[in-house]
Amino acid sequence: MLIREARPGDLESIIEIDNLVSKLAKPDYWRDTFANYVQHRDSRFFLVAEQDQVVKGFIIGEVRACAETWALFRGVVEEVAAVASARGIALTPGLVENILGQAARLEPQTASSLSNDLGAGRRLEIEALNGAVVRLGRESGVPTPLNVAIYGALKPYEGGRRAVP
Repeated sequence: MLIREARPGDLESIIEIDNLVSKLAKPDYWRDTFANYVQHRDSRFFLVAEQDQVVKGFIIGEVRACAETWALFRGVVEEVAAVASARGIALTPGLVENILGQAARLEPQTASSLSNDLGAGRRLEIEALNGAVVRLGRESGVPTPLNVAIYGALKPYEGGRRAVP
């Protein structure tokens, strides 16, 4: 498996994967999000996991410019990389530092799509995101305490209950 930057040809696979995971059809959202990413590649990241030239998953990242959140984000990215390495997934050299560098240039008010969904009371993709890291980490013998904490904190809101009044 290879982790790489998303390309325009990946968009339909991304839409299909999201629909499968979230059970919500959001093609316009993903087209807009991808167009925004292409215009702002210097300050955002959009990665796909590819196996045998087929997109198997993706991650898009936006974080707040907050020291505590930045430290958490760094740790989460490092845990994901450790799990990927343990599972034999080839990461582009310097990918972790590239992600961190791009995230560092985001605007302070930037929030993740998961955060936006939580605030709006929508279904969360926590199983496909942090839940997958936790499960794969356990299977691989890689500790993922930060992902475990995020997963545990957000799991009660997975079904879309409004978390913020």
